[in-house]
Amino acid sequence: MPCNSPENSEITEEIDDSTSDENSTGTESCSNSENDDYSDVDTDSEDENTDSYDELLYAGAPITVAESMLSILSLAHRFNITGTLMSSILSLIELHCIKPNNCIPSIYKLKKIFENIDKSIRRHAYCSNCESLMDDDFCKICNVQSTDSNYFIEIPIISQLESMFKRPQFLELLQYRFHRVKENEENYEDLYDGSINKSLPVNFTDNPNNVTFTWNSDGFPLFKSSKFSIWPLYLIINELPYSHRIAKKNTIVAGLWFGSKKPAVNLFLSVFEPDLQNLFNGVNFSVPNEDQKVKVRGLIACGTCDLPAKAIFLNLQQYNGKNGCPHCEIETIKIDNKYQTYPYIENIVLRTTDSTNAYAKDAGRLQKPVCGVKGPNYLKIIAYDFMNGTNIDSMHCVYQGVTKKLMCIWFDPDNVSHNASLFHAVNFIDYEIKKITPPSFANRLPRTVLDFKYWKASELRTFLIVYSLPVLKNYMNVNFFEHHKMLVYAISLLNCSSISIEMIEKAKILLREYVNQFRNLYGQKFSTCNIHLLLHLSNDVEKFGPPWALNCFPFENFNGLLKKYVFGSNRPQLQISSSITECVNMQEMKSDYIKKDSDVYFFCNRIEKLGTHRRRLQKLNENMFIVGKSVKNMKLEKFIEKCFNDHGINFDHKKLHTYQKLIKHNVYYETDSVSEKKKSNSSCITYLVQDKVKFGIIKSFVKMCNCQCYFQCYECNEQCKNYAIVVPKEVEKTYYCPLTNEYIPHFYSCIYDKNEPNNKEDEYVLVELSDILDVCYLICTDKNQLIVKRINKYEAEV
Repeated sequence: MPCNSPENSEITEEIDDSTSDENSTGTESCSNSENDDYSDVDTDSEDENTDSYDELLYAGAPITVAESMLSILSLAHRFNITGTLMSSILSLIELHCIKPNNCIPSIYKLKKIFENIDKSIRRHAYCSNCESLMDDDFCKICNVQSTDSNYFIEIPIISQLESMFKRPQFLELLQYRFHRVKENEENYEDLYDGSINKSLPVNFTDNPNNVTFTWNSDGFPLFKSSKFSIWPLYLIINELPYSHRIAKKNTIVAGLWFGSKKPAVNLFLSVFEPDLQNLFNGVNFSVPNEDQKVKVRGLIACGTCDLPAKAIFLNLQQYNGKNGCPHCEIETIKIDNKYQTYPYIENIVLRTTDSTNAYAKDAGRLQKPVCGVKGPNYLKIIAYDFMNGTNIDSMHCVYQGVTKKLMCIWFDPDNVSHNASLFHAVNFIDYEIKKITPPSFANRLPRTVLDFKYWKASELRTFLIVYSLPVLKNYMNVNFFEHHKMLVYAISLLNCSSISIEMIEKAKILLREYVNQFRNLYGQKFSTCNIHLLLHLSNDVEKFGPPWALNCFPFENFNGLLKKYVFGSNRPQLQISSSITECVNMQEMKSDYIKKDSDVYFFCNRIEKLGTHRRRLQKLNENMFIVGKSVKNMKLEKFIEKCFNDHGINFDHKKLHTYQKLIKHNVYYETDSVSEKKKSNSSCITYLVQDKVKFGIIKSFVKMCNCQCYFQCYECNEQCKNYAIVVPKEVEKTYYCPLTNEYIPHFYSCIYDKNEPNNKEDEYVLVELSDILDVCYLICTDKNQLIVKRINKYEAEV
């Protein structure tokens, strides 16, 4: 390939555009018109001939019937196309094809290929009076005939898992736990390092074909004008790498409970026992490039959900009950005959699986709750360790719970008389927070604290860990600020990429003191269950690894995706289950009918990536890409020349190209000149100098070519060297924590003289791209400039 051929060397890939808002998965996509449900638009009854899938779409066509169908349905799922529009698209495609052709003329025929409801979906009718399964739509206990509304849906777990194993490289991805490279062998860096995973049978976890699941369930409403809600039961595969683990295509939707009431959980879970028992015993699956089937075993190892759902599925009292904590046996205190609060107790008696089973038996005998346990639950049967294996969800507890409660006290006008209220300084705090330009990986841009009730969990997370200390420091009472630092420090420690035993113990001390002081500073009535649960967070890290590895963020995104499958009020549960079945069968058909590296293969993979935008990338190596084009400058800026000269690097200015944007290990970097034009800033970085971490601002990216290409060089990367021109920042640690006698490690204050210019030529340094570590937050206040390091790179993926 000619080295000076840019059209052959540039590639186009999908990358996350994190500067935009989060996926609009929370928006309703329903319509008042039932005809918009395109599963019911056409009702042709002709049988489909699967032998024709490999036939060309028409004589001389570049794609087959199967490739055409998969491309069309991928487009429909990606853009949430309604039935009316889909029907028109099919007609339009047929108009463009030579006749006679094998085009799919109707939506019914298209969907018929991808779903077989009688085979893939099981409906379970139940009696609403006694909540027992019915035989032949008749309840023998109550002598009642069933109605259409009294049923729930099971989507077989084994068939979904089987389709995953048929995908290329899926079995290879399951080996991640065996070959992952840890930062520190002794630290907690994923689920596999926790005691729950280590308590599983060794002969089970050591087998490379076996899988373990995390379960989750929570109800969400479909329509604003109705109480109708859906309760999906999700299973994600723990053995996959984190980014694959939380992907939609690797998520099993085991069942759907729907209606205006909360699910009868024991009834709901009972139907999954046969599949899970068969899977635990072992099921043989076909895998690509293997003549013989492999035996796969699986079990539910852990689970996570919010407090209300946890109480339902564990059959416990709700969090506002007398023994409402799902993790210990503490008794609440009622204040003013109104507020159910949690006292601070040093020695807490933890719940165990054995004690919970004993209390469940007593509760069944006495017909009343015993120590908060209302009775037996079916998780005991289908999960490995239902009580110890259910964690505290940091999304609901720490961010939507504790952080939102604090913001309510600080910024809600109803609490203006509270000693901790900051309502008088809201305008000043808003001024500070709106000046922040976060890196592109931030899910949302900062907005007014007066809208905190509408903030997403990701906004609350960023505010707590990154923004709160810089923007509140000058306005919050010193006692409250010192108290708040303990929370920020502890949560930061527990959410790092690599967590040591010492970090867990340090966080435990901080959280104990935080909860102990909370009642005195904020009042006992605000000591809610979420405040109390902070005492259990450190223990959960020892059991499950870092909180980012097991929380509800991905499941909330899945709920939003399920909403997109509903187009009308006509049996939305069937619309959702039908779409799930399509997705499962689409993945299976792709491996059977689409050749890897074909145009259709790339189209389907690209179109299915939600929340991404097209960008032009120029490949430097497997992990680095130039975004956009590099430009050859006939006259270089002086600071670039000086940087090369100071480092003793000889160069030909005709062979130097500059560029402004870079992707490295899926992290986006840009120069400060680009950041000045945007509401985000990805120019502040950490980099290595002789094994020491330094901070700086990217001024330019430079590509130095040593080839003989006359025109702009793109392909001679092995003969090129790439550098970043960086303005170094001298920093010092800030936000000292007296309790631990140290500084919070991810905050740094820049040292500079305001009277001195910050763009001297001798302040630029040359940094090789391999030495760039990560992007940081750059927060500028009226009195200081702070750099905040990311505590981990995983939470930006959800």
